[in-house]
Amino acid sequence: MAISSIKLKVWSYPSYIYYGIKADIWDGGHQIPFVARWPAMIPAGTISQEPIFLTDLIGTVAKILGFDLPGNAGEDSHNILLALY
Repeated sequence: MAISSIKLKVWSYPSYIYYGIKADIWDGGHQIPFVARWPAMIPAGTISQEPIFLTDLIGTVAKILGFDLPGNAGEDSHNILLALY
C-alpha cells in the first residue's frame, strides 16, 4: 500500500491552508506563523504580513539588547522590530 493512499485523521493543521510541512519546498514549509508577545512594545492583536525568517531573531535580539554583532555572526540576520509593531 502506498503511503499516499493512507488517510490519517489530523486534529491540527500546522500549515493552515498551505500545502506541505517545514521539510518541504511548498508554501506550508515556509509560510508558518510567528507569534510575538511584548506588551510594552507590541499592541495586542497586531498582525503583520511582513515575511521574516528564523535567522532574523539573532539581529533583532542583538538590537533589543544593544549588542553589536561581530562581522562574522548573523550575516543573514536582520532586525525585524519594525515588522512587529
